[in-house]
Amino acid sequence: MTLDAHRFKTVVLIEDGPDEEVLISRALDQTGLSLHRIVARDGAEAVELFRQLTEPPSLVLCDLKLPKLGGAEVVEFIRTRSEAADAPVVIFTSSDEERDIRRCHAAGADSYVVKPVDFQRFTEVVGRVRPLLARMGPAPNSPAFLPVQPR
Repeated sequence: MTLDAHRFKTVVLIEDGPDEEVLISRALDQTGLSLHRIVARDGAEAVELFRQLTEPPSLVLCDLKLPKLGGAEVVEFIRTRSEAADAPVVIFTSSDEERDIRRCHAAGADSYVVKPVDFQRFTEVVGRVRPLLARMGPAPNSPAFLPVQPR
């Protein structure tokens, strides 16, 4: 699968919740960037997608708790056996458990974002991935957007 990076940024969204997929898509639309989204709805589908990629996406947003294969395992696959090994990967999840953060760090995630409950905050948090998409530098430091480092 070839991505045309000159026309738009490509975001791979790995999310099993249809409501969350819609919210993330709406929030990504609010970034003002021209984005092409590719969606995988479980870990196995994501791995198959990454096996087919011939160019890395601009960003990977991955839920942690996915059917068939978990988000940390998907990140590990991306980092070790995929054309997207250098793409920024953000875990986007409802879990704020320390063990999950550590596991994602060990797998190679760049950031760990805890999904907020209300849409306005959700949009603000998703908007913080804009620097990753624009390759403008590291993500902002906030309680909802955590660099993945063991505490």
